[in-house]
Amino acid sequence: MKLWDILYCSQYTQKFHIFVTNIYGQNLPRGQGTRDELFKNIQSGEEEDDFFSHLMDEIEYFVVRDDKSILVYLRNEDFEKRCEELYPEEYVKRWDRLKPETRPWRFASEIEWEG
Repeated sequence: MKLWDILYCSQYTQKFHIFVTNIYGQNLPRGQGTRDELFKNIQSGEEEDDFFSHLMDEIEYFVVRDDKSILVYLRNEDFEKRCEELYPEEYVKRWDRLKPETRPWRFASEIEWEG
């Protein structure tokens, strides 16, 4: 199933949290909001091309949270690469693996407990 498939068959008011994942459990956020909000942001140009470029990515898995929002984890061509390989070395040096606020990615356990 692709991201487009789950968005297409959901209600306009369904809330999503979309991440690109890898085999190391690192998850990069790529969009959040209701289906309607996600597509309005693309049409208005407010959303970066990051979300749009992932519409045809395969869904690795998804989780329905207690608040009924859906966490979607996508698999793309960088699935076997660490996030550290996707960014310039100068940027990576500023990250602290133990402090989520210093890095652009999250582990799934950090995401599922964030509000």
